Amino acid sequence: MRKFKILTFVLLICCIFSAKVTAGDDFMVREYMQEGYMYSQRNEHDKAIECYNKALRIDPKRGELYLYRGMEKYDLGDFRGADKDFSSAIVLNPKNAASYYLKGSSQAALGNYKSALNLYNTTIKLNPNVIDTYYKRGRVKMTLKDYYGAVKDYTNVINIAPTYESYFYRAEARAILNDLEGAHSDYNVALRYGDGDYTLYYDKAIVEIKLKKYNEAIKDLNEALSIDKDSADAYYFRGLAKGIKGKYKDAIKDLNKAKDLYQAKNDNKNYQKTINFLNKLSSK
Repeated sequence: MRKFKILTFVLLICCIFSAKVTAGDDFMVREYMQEGYMYSQRNEHDKAIECYNKALRIDPKRGELYLYRGMEKYDLGDFRGADKDFSSAIVLNPKNAASYYLKGSSQAALGNYKSALNLYNTTIKLNPNVIDTYYKRGRVKMTLKDYYGAVKDYTNVINIAPTYESYFYRAEARAILNDLEGAHSDYNVALRYGDGDYTLYYDKAIVEIKLKKYNEAIKDLNEALSIDKDSADAYYFRGLAKGIKGKYKDAIKDLNKAKDLYQAKNDNKNYQKTINFLNKLSSK
């Protein structure tokens, strides 16, 4: 789960909510806010929420309190509670980009992707300068199978603040769109921004097999298997690549390993597929 940090949204919360409270009450609200922030930094989210509850009992019209409390609820996995708080913030100030951004995140977490997309669109209209909104909108577009739109959003991120994730997910979208060279390039660049995980090496290898870059695919599947030694799919495709390269003995060894792993997982479809390929290789 991606943790919200209050300071991340200093630029987003472009309009501080005001309410008619006495100077003494305002002082207490700020004290509770500071205490809540301290607990948040310690990942003591329940205590942070209680601080924001106390502040809201004094000043229920201070919209940023709903944002802060909502972020704590989000981090606890209470997405419905967070969503309700973000809605309250929108009611109090419908021009604040942060409220829409955060509600977009809670809607996405609840599986309401079309709603999340609309909220991120509104966020960008109100404040087009927060790059993380394009990244999150890209993730939602991927879920909605708008792969061209996702590529565009990840490209916006890459043009301003490139990250491992932005290259990885753009590669994923490009691979789905059959832009194999573009996907391969993005996977390679992603590796310059951080250590690859199993998924990157495996996905990159699948693209390389389609591009007939079999030696590169074998190398990347080696990396994938060093991370997950029980990946039947990685053994299968490494066996496939080795078989195409004429390394039949090594290919059969990998395919037998894949066969055993598929059988252990009761994956009958892939088990039979592996058996069929083994029979073809055995004849050679």
